[in-house]
Amino acid sequence: MTERILAKQRERHTMAGMLGKLGSERIIAKHRNANRLLSPVKIVNPYAGLLTFSSKSLRARRDHTKYLNLILAVTCLFQHQRKRKTVEHEGGPIEFITVTLPDIEKANEIACEVLGRSLDELSPPSRRLLGLIREMVTKECRQRGMDAEHFHFTRRDIRHFSGWSDFQVKTHVKQLEDLEYIYPTAGKKGKEYVYELLANCEISQDKPFLPGLTGMDELRKKAEKAGITDE
Repeated sequence: MTERILAKQRERHTMAGMLGKLGSERIIAKHRNANRLLSPVKIVNPYAGLLTFSSKSLRARRDHTKYLNLILAVTCLFQHQRKRKTVEHEGGPIEFITVTLPDIEKANEIACEVLGRSLDELSPPSRRLLGLIREMVTKECRQRGMDAEHFHFTRRDIRHFSGWSDFQVKTHVKQLEDLEYIYPTAGKKGKEYVYELLANCEISQDKPFLPGLTGMDELRKKAEKAGITDE
């Protein structure tokens, strides 16, 4: 890593480095000019109560605020495409704009890249076991007609489905637990370990994901049921 940093520092003094810096300055100037077109505006998210975020780790307290503010930032960028609304408060009008479903969809994409996890952080055996657990949970939930977030399983269930030894399951479940792909809902003090799958969304090797977010299809159904629409 140090060698790469030193090489990058030397590159800045070359012709390519000089031209690259000029190009970066033009891009920065363009973004600053675009920011001058934006004005301070209050934003209301009518879908906030329908959103979900994983609460299974302490980092959620910090990342949840980042996620909600990211949605507001996306809406702010599109403020000129949003209808200005007003509400009376303490004897005077307050102007605001509202978050739309496309804003949330774009924020979800960015959140997965910025706040999400990648399967690259898992060892190959742990990655395979995660795939088997997801397969097991999907199969059981389909048969029982229930959501994955309400389905709990044990190490014994994993061993039975995967055919792996107790040592293998215990070793790689520990990594999945440490990296928050699964969450222990019970266990320790002589009790059997019971887990919940956090990574219950479609995940791939080359795309980061953020467990716990409400999918857009589910969010649209919730919004329709609640009578919330993009105006």
